[in-house]
Amino acid sequence: MAHHMWQHLSIFFSAFGPAINAFHLCRPIISIDACHLRDANNNILLVSYAIVDEETTHSWSWFLYQFRHFVAQDRQLSVILDWHQGIIHAMENLEEWKEPVGYHRFCLRHIKSNLMKKYKSVRLKSFCWDIGSTTQKRKFVKYKKQIKAINLEAWQYLDQIDKSQWYLFYDENHR
Repeated sequence: MAHHMWQHLSIFFSAFGPAINAFHLCRPIISIDACHLRDANNNILLVSYAIVDEETTHSWSWFLYQFRHFVAQDRQLSVILDWHQGIIHAMENLEEWKEPVGYHRFCLRHIKSNLMKKYKSVRLKSFCWDIGSTTQKRKFVKYKKQIKAINLEAWQYLDQIDKSQWYLFYDENHR
């Protein structure tokens, strides 16, 4: 009986040349892992993807390293991401992604969704969006007071997130 040795693919990265070329003509913003940015025509440009056994700190670091070297190259980028710890670790620890080369910000939709999982309130949901998207100090202060009045614990939950990574008001360079 012949024995066949099968090897399996454990990690795979793909980026197509035309997509890379198109990416370099777009605004310097990317979204990662279920954070979808659309253009005015409601289109998404898929630039690259990876197939991995599981999402881990190692696989995200590997993917972001590949993306930086083969796709983004030396381009300065803003990155919108969810709260996956592997992505956050890679963005904070890989030299290729540290500011000023890469700016990472959390997806407001994911922050709002995570808040709703913990504190089910339509009013909180609305104010979370409002406070994250305002650029005006008086509105920021107003929404902060409203969130605190509804649920102080929910405000403390939001306040532990780095302000510059999800409040437009605190994003000084509008990344």
